[in-house]
Amino acid sequence: AAPALLGFDESIDSYCWARGGNGQHAVSCVWANVNILSLYGDEIPYNICRNVEWQVCAAKGALPGQGGNIIRFAKAPRTLELHGGQHPLGSCTGYHPSGCGMQGYASSDIFYMESCVYSLMCKNRDALWRLELGEDWHCEMDWEGYQQLRDYVIQT
Repeated sequence: AAPALLGFDESIDSYCWARGGNGQHAVSCVWANVNILSLYGDEIPYNICRNVEWQVCAAKGALPGQGGNIIRFAKAPRTLELHGGQHPLGSCTGYHPSGCGMQGYASSDIFYMESCVYSLMCKNRDALWRLELGEDWHCEMDWEGYQQLRDYVIQT
C-alpha cells in the first residue's frame, strides 16, 4: 500500500529519501511507496481545487495504489508555526511560479491549507493536531464540516 503523504516540499523530500527514495521529488516518493500530489506543467495544471480533490480522495482511500485510507504527514501539523519557523504563513518561502501577493501564493502555504481542510472535514480533527511525524492517520468524515468547506469555496 502507498499511503498519502503531506507536508512542506522539503519535509516530503526528506521523508522519501530516508525511506529509500532516489531522485527528485515525485520519483523519490514513488520509490518510497507513498502518494504525493505533484502536478507540474500545463497538461494537468495545479490549482487549489485539485489539491482539495486529492485530499478528499486520500481521505476515502481512493488514490492509486493507496490500499486503504491511510494518510501520513512528513511534518506533523502540530508543529506548524504561523508566524515563525522556516515557513511562516504567507512568507512566500516556497515554490511560487506566479509570485505571491494578492493573487499568488507559495507552495509552503499549501500545507497550512491542507491541515486546515482536514481539520474542518474530519471528526477526528483533534487527533490530527496531536500526530507525530510519519504517524498513520485516518480521516473520519464530518459531513457537516465538509458542507461548510464546500459552501465557503462556492461563496468565494
